[in-house]
Amino acid sequence: MKQIRFFGDTPLKYALLLLGLTSLALASCWHPPFNPDISASVITSQKLGTPVWEVRTRLPSYITRAYYVPSRTNYEQGLWIGYDNDRLSLSQFYYNFSKALIDHYMEITLPSDAGKKIIPSIGAPSVFFMSFSLLDKWLIYNTNNYFVSSLEYPGFLGTGFRYETDTMDILFIAQLVSDQIKLYKYGVAGYVSSFDFGELNTYLILPPELPFTVTLAVPTSSGALYLSGTKSDGSAVTWFWPGLSDTPYILPIDKPLTGVLSDGRLIADSGDRLYVYSPDGSSSFVISTGALHFSYERYDSAQSRWISVFTRTVETPVPHSTDSDYLISIYEIPTSRLSELAR
Repeated sequence: MKQIRFFGDTPLKYALLLLGLTSLALASCWHPPFNPDISASVITSQKLGTPVWEVRTRLPSYITRAYYVPSRTNYEQGLWIGYDNDRLSLSQFYYNFSKALIDHYMEITLPSDAGKKIIPSIGAPSVFFMSFSLLDKWLIYNTNNYFVSSLEYPGFLGTGFRYETDTMDILFIAQLVSDQIKLYKYGVAGYVSSFDFGELNTYLILPPELPFTVTLAVPTSSGALYLSGTKSDGSAVTWFWPGLSDTPYILPIDKPLTGVLSDGRLIADSGDRLYVYSPDGSSSFVISTGALHFSYERYDSAQSRWISVFTRTVETPVPHSTDSDYLISIYEIPTSRLSELAR
């Protein structure tokens, strides 16, 4: 009698056949690759709760690493932004009649997207103010008419911004002139015509060494100044001037700052994490973000409080197509409760 070799309770030849069929079935199914940014955003998104606005849509994949920055007055309209190698892409995004569209596509050559600051205008939902460490200016982009203008000065050192009131933000430009740092402010309530131009105080005492690349230059409402960035060796440094005649000193901050919250706390957005520091530079907490971007703050007049807005854009490539499927989710949390998102 011919013997049959068994593999467990199943004859070996049938086990091998089953294994082959399973492999063939798996090979015929397409699965998106693992994305660590999406994975890193899951827990924080769960802590934020149900999105206040969410849409699934299919869009052309003009550029990788694209994400959505909504306007502050209408989440269905905003800026589609991406960065790939040395290309910064900007497009208008709007959602209408159950369909999302992007329009007015443009590219800007930019060596790095480090130190990015993207502020939607309070009074004009189509206007966005943008600055990057190596851009040497503030860009003003109107998504409706593909118009870009800029604010810049000779001796440009860096930019900053501050949430001032529920109707106005303030943009800053720091200028290095000889042994002085001059600051210029722009009160932004809408578009260019709303700018309130003014030269601020001059800080006469320079630090022993200025940052090689400045990511943030912003004064406080009391007249102090933060100047943050990276040194030539890539390490972070933040100088602090308590007042006009004071000697600056280094704060214990180990990341280059990118912004200041409405309550005076400092933030450093590294792309995958949001680091929050107290005004004196001490570390408060860290939020794991990944694909979840801290977009901005908006003022909720009904409840008299500032709200932090986060946006998550998840891209899934469509097989055999240049398009991608996107899940865009917008979350909100009172700025006073940001620590609840800490890892």
